[in-house]
Amino acid sequence: MVSSHTHSIIVSAIKPSIDSKVGVGLKNAKTTNGDTGAGGVYINSIREGEGSIFVNTELKVGMIIENINGINCTFLTSADAADILRQAENEISMVVLPAAQAIVLEEHSVAGINSTVDA
Repeated sequence: MVSSHTHSIIVSAIKPSIDSKVGVGLKNAKTTNGDTGAGGVYINSIREGEGSIFVNTELKVGMIIENINGINCTFLTSADAADILRQAENEISMVVLPAAQAIVLEEHSVAGINSTVDA
């Protein structure tokens, strides 16, 4: 499911159980629109096939995550966002922005349960 308002997009997918993999890679981001101290997290990769619950959605590499399930991600690290995704169950809803505002600072993989920051 995808909805748009202003420049944000809402992307939702079902995570069947708390142990299910989300299958996305996250990186820390910093906005370039002049907001000092603004950071956040953006989508670095989406696993293909059955490796990601978001593979057949409008979620794209480079999109900046504003929130996950109503939790503001603007000042979170990719590890913090991974924890939110890892602990989520049932529907995961993300409000995302286009990629043009991100600068890569640091990478964290968020592909599965067994990795350091997996979700």
